[in-house]
Amino acid sequence: MVLTVPQQRVPTAIQDGLKQQGYPPTVRELALRLGVCIGTVQAHLRALERKAAVKRHRFQARGLSLAAPEERAAVGTIREVPLVGRVAAGSPLPTFENLEGFIPVSTEWAKGGDLFLLRMSGESMVPTLCEGDYLLVRRQESVENGAIAVILVEGEVTVKRALLSRHSLTLEPDNDAFPSLTVNLRPQTVQILGKAIGVYRKL
Repeated sequence: MVLTVPQQRVPTAIQDGLKQQGYPPTVRELALRLGVCIGTVQAHLRALERKAAVKRHRFQARGLSLAAPEERAAVGTIREVPLVGRVAAGSPLPTFENLEGFIPVSTEWAKGGDLFLLRMSGESMVPTLCEGDYLLVRRQESVENGAIAVILVEGEVTVKRALLSRHSLTLEPDNDAFPSLTVNLRPQTVQILGKAIGVYRKL
């Protein structure tokens, strides 16, 4: 089981209360700590009970306790990664003000950095990347030679392998039916937006 980011805050708040006061907080105190309404805390607690992360002793005002460490170790966490749109030839990358939404991704795979997801369109990266795949990307301005990168070229976004030389960048597809493209490395026309670090595919 995994915990959403808001759910992760509840066990932390319970642990903080135990350390500071020597006893667990009430639901009302949890709501104050977290800055949310009591109903939201109740909903989180029900979910955490189902996931065996928190135990509740009914009819006790301070009846909250954390699951045993070995039980909590089996509970993973997730982070909400923004989905910034579909990638296709001629399509600009949507800005973060125009997100399609957020997708929960296990922190085992989505570690650190400024991450976003793209939904692939087209066949130029087949068989590595297919139509409808979700590409997990870490925002960065440079990549190692041969890495799959999200690249902005003259206002258009593409996903290709980046083959770098001193003054040029070759955009190399994995599908031999598509041609490669070599462009001059000019900041005004070429910008690396990020490196692909994972892919999620529906079977």
